[in-house]
Amino acid sequence: MDRLAGLSKQLLDAENDRKNAEANYLTLSKSPEKVRALADEQMARYITEQENNIQALQTDVIKKIADLRQDHAAKLQEYQEGAPEIREIDTKIQSYEDSIDKAVAKFQAARDGYFERASKGMLENYRTKYLQAQDKENKIRTDFDKQYNERQGQNDSCQHQAFAAEHRNEQRLSR
Repeated sequence: MDRLAGLSKQLLDAENDRKNAEANYLTLSKSPEKVRALADEQMARYITEQENNIQALQTDVIKKIADLRQDHAAKLQEYQEGAPEIREIDTKIQSYEDSIDKAVAKFQAARDGYFERASKGMLENYRTKYLQAQDKENKIRTDFDKQYNERQGQNDSCQHQAFAAEHRNEQRLSR
């Protein structure tokens, strides 16, 4: 009887664990906002590092562009707007501006990719926890049912023996 009581307690605990894991998984799977919030929380350091890298690049490139613009203004004193020397400086300025845009786009793409991987991984982890809790519950339920059925069989056997003994006593008394 102690084993059955212990299994009953374990089964209740396992059911609660499974229900909690299931609720967490279903809540996340139906709420992209919650997944995003958790993924953002996980990604905070990565995002900060990447933003700092982009900012450092922008600062460096903006300084180079400012130097080129000064050079451009100085060359305009000697050359006309369409001169090859002026076009070369304009090309360098455009190249630097494009490099900033490309770096920002690359950062955004990397961040989006990281977010997708983090979100899928997180959702899969919650799903795995739910399935593990469900499996544990099923194993305990199987043990509980087996123990319960054995106990019922013993009770039925005892009742049958008591009934048979009573029937024998009645037959002796009726003689």
